[in-house]
This record gives sequence, structure tokens and C-alpha cells, in this order.
Amino acid sequence: MAKKKIKRKKRKRSSESVTAPGYPKTSRQYLIGEAADIITRASQIRKDKPFLKAVDKELAKRQKDISDARRRGFTLIELMMVILYIGVFAYITLPRVHVSMDTIQNTVCKLNANTINEQIEVYAFLNEGIYPHDVRSVTREIAYFPGAEPECPLGGTYLMNGLTYRVVCDHN
Repeated sequence: MAKKKIKRKKRKRSSESVTAPGYPKTSRQYLIGEAADIITRASQIRKDKPFLKAVDKELAKRQKDISDARRRGFTLIELMMVILYIGVFAYITLPRVHVSMDTIQNTVCKLNANTINEQIEVYAFLNEGIYPHDVRSVTREIAYFPGAEPECPLGGTYLMNGLTYRVVCDHN
């Protein structure tokens, strides 16, 4: 026996179901209607009772005070906490920045010394193995350093060892 497939119509679901007059309301429409009725009854009770009117006035006054306080800006405590957080952050990070700057300056100094050593080797190669008598004779020549004479970022001077013809910095 072959089974027949029954096609069912799919209902469209929407956020708002509209029902025709005379048909029962959906559960959502019913709840919305009930909530509107409760609000209407509560407002009528408030109009009848003088005590509730006074409570409403007090609530309105407090809400106004709260909204005025929000408009004024930061309180002193909030401002002090922000300053405290910034101070703690600076206290934690500034020593690390200082250490990293020293490391960077040492690295730049070593790179400058290596560059001068390479240029001294080039000088010796071009002058038939004769090394310069001092560092300045190499660093002042435009051919070797077209920009400017390299300087130690830590305030030292570059000195050449007469035996090995290697340049070192005396900032240490």
C-alpha cells in the first residue's frame, strides 16, 4: 500500500498577527489589551486618591533631582579615582619606557660603531691596506658618511684601538 503525502499549508508568522473582526484575538494581542486596561485603571485610581497624588509628586521630584545630578558632570570622588588610575598607570609604565629607551640608545651606539668599522675596512681596502690614524679621518669624509658624522646617542665618543683598528664607544 502506497502512502500518500499530505501537503500542509505553512502559516506565515509575523510579529503582529492581525485578526479579522469577530475572530478571537491572538495571545499577544490579548496580553497587550490587558496591559492597556491595567494602566488605564491605575491612572483612574490615582486621580481619585489624594495620597497617591502626593506620592506621584514626590517621585517626580526625586526623578528630577536624579536627572539634574546626572547633568552636573563628575563628582569629586569620580574625578579623584580617574586621577588615581592615571597615576598608577604612569607609575607602572614609565620605568619600562625609560629602560626601553636606554636599550634603544645602546643599540644605536653599537650599530654606529659597526658602521664605522665597516667604513674603516673599506678605507683600508681602497688605500692598499693602510688603516687611518684616527676615526675622524674616516667619519669626516663625505664618501664614507654622506649624511653626517655619526654620533653616540649616549654622549660618548668613538675611539679606535690602534692594534686591532676596531672602533668602540667610551660611553660605558
